[in-house]
Amino acid sequence: MTGRSFSTLIVLGLAAVSPTTASAQSVYLCNEDGVPLDTLGDDKSQSDLLSQQGLVCAEAGKFRRAIVLFSEAIKHDPANGTTYLNRGTAQTKIGEIELALVDYDVAISLQPDRAEMWYDRATLLLRAGALARALADFSQAISLKPDLAAAFCNRGLVNYRLGHIIEALADFTKVIQTGAKDPVCFFGRGTVFLVTGDYQKAVDDFGAGLRLSPGDAAAFSRRGQAYEGLGEVQDAIDDFRASLAIDPSLVSAKEGIARLQQASVDH
Repeated sequence: MTGRSFSTLIVLGLAAVSPTTASAQSVYLCNEDGVPLDTLGDDKSQSDLLSQQGLVCAEAGKFRRAIVLFSEAIKHDPANGTTYLNRGTAQTKIGEIELALVDYDVAISLQPDRAEMWYDRATLLLRAGALARALADFSQAISLKPDLAAAFCNRGLVNYRLGHIIEALADFTKVIQTGAKDPVCFFGRGTVFLVTGDYQKAVDDFGAGLRLSPGDAAAFSRRGQAYEGLGEVQDAIDDFRASLAIDPSLVSAKEGIARLQQASVDH
């Protein structure tokens, strides 16, 4: 179990536990003032059980309790990188970004050949705005697992934000050409096409992404801008309105409608 990370916990970690038992166990384990279940055996066995308890609490959304249990597990087996990874993930859920980064650093130092560890740290660095470090970590994750589509999509986002337009376009396109259905890549590549003035390709990519994720207000707004660039005024207005129906506060959509309305008055 300690070889499992957060993302794979849920189905695998509770496979042998009935829903009723799992629910009762979660309530018992995950109270803030609760105590771990009795642990027996050597340090490795105790660490495994404590880690499993932590994963149960993480699945229940009791992240502070999960952190306590992961910390206890680490005391018994301080060389298990997965436990640090899971504690780091729990730290991110409560906004403890610096502590999470420390845990990810330790996890990677213990198991540097695991792509998901580099990927998880990269996503946190991206969230923290540390773009150069995020770029390096996504690249390392890709070198370890070349079929990790999400890493390419996110590296594309980082490249775009760093102004590396050609590299961003290559990252997004690589994933899209595999047939992967990831709206992040379609929206990312659509944005690249939008800013480079390739409006029809932008419309096509935003359309593909919106078929996968129809509730993305920013994507509607950006497709509206692409339609505007093509001179397709009504389609642009429709998209700006669709964007505002999802997020009434979105400034780009409001400005788009005002811009088109003013243009119609001027003419």
